[in-house]
Amino acid sequence: MKHCKWILYGALLALAILVQPVSAVTDYVFFAVNGDSTVNVAVQGDSLSFGATCDTGATIYWQLWLDADSNQTTGDPGDKVVLAFTTVDGIIDPEGGPPDISATPDGWYICPNMVLGFAPANYVFVVTDMTDATSAEKAFSITALASPSNSFSGTVMIEGVSAPDPQLANIWIAADLDAGMQMWSALTDETGQYQINMSDAATGQLFWLGAETLPGLVTPPEMSGIASGHITGADFVYAAPVDSIYGTVHDQFGNPIYPAYVWCSPQSGSGEKEYQVADGSFVIYFSAAELGPWYLGVSSDMLKPNFTVPWSYSFDNTDTHDIYHELICFSTDTVVYARITEQGGEPTHQYRVQADQPAIEQMAEGISGTGGDNVMALHVSHLGATCNVSLSTWDDDYPIPDGYIVEGGNLKTVAVGDTAEINLVSGYLIQDTIKVLAPHIDPDWSQVWVNFTKGDVHFSVNPDNNGVYTAYVDTGTYTVNVYCNRYLPVPNYRSIEVSGDTVGGMGYTLNYAHCHVTGQITGVPLPLDTSIQVWGSTGFTPEDYNAGGTVDTATGAFEFYVCDGDWQINPPAIAGAVAPSAFLQTVDEGLVSFICNFNYQMLKQISGTITVDPEDPPVVWSNVQVRLNGSGSYQATPDNAGNFTVYADTGLYMLDVYYINYLTTPGGYFNIHLLDDTAGFTFTLNERNISVDGYLQGVILPLSGGPYNVGGGTAEYPLGYHVASSQVDTLTGYYGMTICEGTWTFTAPDISGYVTPPPQIITLTDDDTDTTINFVYVSTMVEVSGAVAIDPDDTPADLTDVLVRLSGPGGLVEEYADGSGDFSLVADTGVYNLTAFLANYLTMPSAYSLHVLADTSGGLSFVLNERDIHVYGHLIDIALPLPPGTYNIACATDDYPAGYHAASEAVINATGEWHAWVCDGNWTFTPPDIPGYVAPVAGYRELTELDTVSALDFSYTPSSVDDPLTPSIPADFELAQNSPNPFNMGTRIEFALPKSAAIELAVYNILGQKVKTLAEGTYSAGAHAVLWNGMDESGMTVSTGIYFYRLNADEKVLVRKMVVLK
Repeated sequence: MKHCKWILYGALLALAILVQPVSAVTDYVFFAVNGDSTVNVAVQGDSLSFGATCDTGATIYWQLWLDADSNQTTGDPGDKVVLAFTTVDGIIDPEGGPPDISATPDGWYICPNMVLGFAPANYVFVVTDMTDATSAEKAFSITALASPSNSFSGTVMIEGVSAPDPQLANIWIAADLDAGMQMWSALTDETGQYQINMSDAATGQLFWLGAETLPGLVTPPEMSGIASGHITGADFVYAAPVDSIYGTVHDQFGNPIYPAYVWCSPQSGSGEKEYQVADGSFVIYFSAAELGPWYLGVSSDMLKPNFTVPWSYSFDNTDTHDIYHELICFSTDTVVYARITEQGGEPTHQYRVQADQPAIEQMAEGISGTGGDNVMALHVSHLGATCNVSLSTWDDDYPIPDGYIVEGGNLKTVAVGDTAEINLVSGYLIQDTIKVLAPHIDPDWSQVWVNFTKGDVHFSVNPDNNGVYTAYVDTGTYTVNVYCNRYLPVPNYRSIEVSGDTVGGMGYTLNYAHCHVTGQITGVPLPLDTSIQVWGSTGFTPEDYNAGGTVDTATGAFEFYVCDGDWQINPPAIAGAVAPSAFLQTVDEGLVSFICNFNYQMLKQISGTITVDPEDPPVVWSNVQVRLNGSGSYQATPDNAGNFTVYADTGLYMLDVYYINYLTTPGGYFNIHLLDDTAGFTFTLNERNISVDGYLQGVILPLSGGPYNVGGGTAEYPLGYHVASSQVDTLTGYYGMTICEGTWTFTAPDISGYVTPPPQIITLTDDDTDTTINFVYVSTMVEVSGAVAIDPDDTPADLTDVLVRLSGPGGLVEEYADGSGDFSLVADTGVYNLTAFLANYLTMPSAYSLHVLADTSGGLSFVLNERDIHVYGHLIDIALPLPPGTYNIACATDDYPAGYHAASEAVINATGEWHAWVCDGNWTFTPPDIPGYVAPVAGYRELTELDTVSALDFSYTPSSVDDPLTPSIPADFELAQNSPNPFNMGTRIEFALPKSAAIELAVYNILGQKVKTLAEGTYSAGAHAVLWNGMDESGMTVSTGIYFYRLNADEKVLVRKMVVLK
């Protein structure tokens, strides 16, 4: 932020004030020479004082006019304003013009006596009260100092103008005291010569010399000098401009603001420019040598307390010329306070206090008082809800004293109206040494910076001439790094914990960057963005070196310096281009330069336009996301006109747009096959300002399954607007969403056991704010009931332990029987298996296969029989151990699902031994198929309640057809019965092909739905076998019931049935 004290004027102008006079408050101008107010003639260097009547506490705008024709009026040919400033009634320590001698606002402003050496000439003071626009004038004259002790002299030149020339005459050259209110000036003659005469009061003082602004010319930069005798050669050259930045200064409503002071400073080096705004507009000129990066801003001096000022604007006119920019100031309507203390007590120093409002990118500032006058009000706008209050560190007039730091960090965030507590405390001493790696020489230590960072807290210090740095910081953990041009530090940074004074252990070593790296970025359109940089590194963090440079926007060239090491130079990311690989280079002390070029490959472009529904408020375009997903993921932000360009590699994509609280139409563009640049995509954003909610009615709460959402759309997706509600509340059935205007179709979610309600169509306009849409469901649930009982010959059991299960494609429902054995299950209509389970019992029947269409009761009963008979045996006449696999003995008293059914424990492969537990009944025991053997016939046992154990062996016969040396080729396609069947853990399915064929072997449920593909592809002629573990395609175990397996081979279809027991 820049500030004005005395403003040099150049062009003839007239002050225009927006407000109209209410009463003549400023009607008298006071002028005194060496304390005598009766005279109006002074000699250069006299002690001058001036003042005026005004509204109480008013800001007064002063203009010093050169009265060229000596008629004591302004506005005549040759008259011009040479100096302008503001003063405030009752302010004794201002930042702009001279102070008031009284700290009490009293309707009188009078400045203290000052040494003012205005150029010998006739003048008129024009004074305007900024409160009511009343004004008054005072004419006076300055005569030459007879015997000046000091002087600055030189020549003023204008490009294209040869002396003598009237254009070179009466140019105001001022010498402004660096610290204080002393000023001396001179006017040029027609040859451009000038001499600023000074008395002894100026001796030994530092002055800044500046030339006035001339219309259409580049104002020469200021120069400094110490008044010590007669100094010559202080020349100024006005150059013809090659570029400019121009614009307006206005408030948030577009009203122009004037007077105001616009400044423009280079981002490096000196040469600040300034412009006094007289009509709400400004223009600043640049010479060819001045093109580059700049900051532009407006000073708060003439605007506070009525306005905040915008953050500085950064621009680069190297390639972009005649830039237009609006400086928007916000009207102040509230305040934020700052209380300044030192060590918790009243301060003895003044500070520049700044309040930034990030929400509106504005700031306000002022100077704090001392002693009890330590609470100050900064006038801000309520539109910036919070303020970041801090002490400025750049102002040498109000520095933070050595050894002091701001407790808790220099940035205090408070709401408008609140008070920021800023307490300065003594910091802890941090000290160590920076060394230089041999054989390199020491740098200029004043250009070495040691930087401390802790969150928003920053401190910077310079080492002394021995490389020793000393800093004062607060407690906490800091990141510390060192910067020096052409030197690289190691370590790259340090992390230090400060809890007290610390000396040592925080040193750095500087390595001179002797090797010059040059290169160029090619393959991309020029000019490039000004922020693109190339960086390289060597070593491992934090013991690594890093170096880099900014890429020239016009040519793509870059350069920087590195030290010795194994360097990796990384290409920067460039929008719309694929970066090449990193460049590797080993650098030793003998290598003084190398070339590193990067050739990029351009991506393709997808471009289009986004518009906002004209009845909706504008959007913040920087927050709009354009998303491209598919063969890769890419994003872009539209410009302020809604135009967007997304860069992506070739491929297949979907394009959509997202902005919070808005809907887009269309919902997206699908199947974009990007092969070349593609344009013409359009989206419309519409604000979600209509609330839609309701309930899912007729359902049993809480809802199970889910999550559930209500969907809405204005056209078939992806056309139109589309939205999904928040998840339906499972406890209440409530849903809600926000949409835009349009004709909407709302669809209810599918819920198992209910008929989904039909969609509802409703037309909504921007006048609508909310609507309610309920969906009424009709249940499709039915009841399946029956009873279980224990075999009367068995010991009674607790029937409430019997689990009855209804399973099938419609889902799984389980309930325990009651104490009487009755059960009731509620399920959706569909095809199911009904089974019952009780530990150590078998059920008869094993299952019911049901097609449930309505309530089902009666005839569904189970008898449970205790598994209290142990049947065991061996597989004999067979080579042991058995071939790899799981083998079971199938046990049944009838064809499934009638009778009792069980499976033995897995046969012990090492011994052929098997065991099964069954109940009483006439049992058939079916041995498993063993590869290479003919399975024996089934065994039979009639078992009663008196039996407890029974033995049964199975004798196998070797099968020659399974001899691998003589494989048999069947005459036709064959599909064998699975074994074992029924089965629990797994089963084996064999098939044979008479010739090579493409086959599919798959399992289906009783509804004909595919459960699992077991084999697929081309198989050779001969016998084949697969195992099925009883799981479906998703890896879930299938439920008890009847299944089919089907072989499709060479237009031949074979099907068999099998039973799963769980």
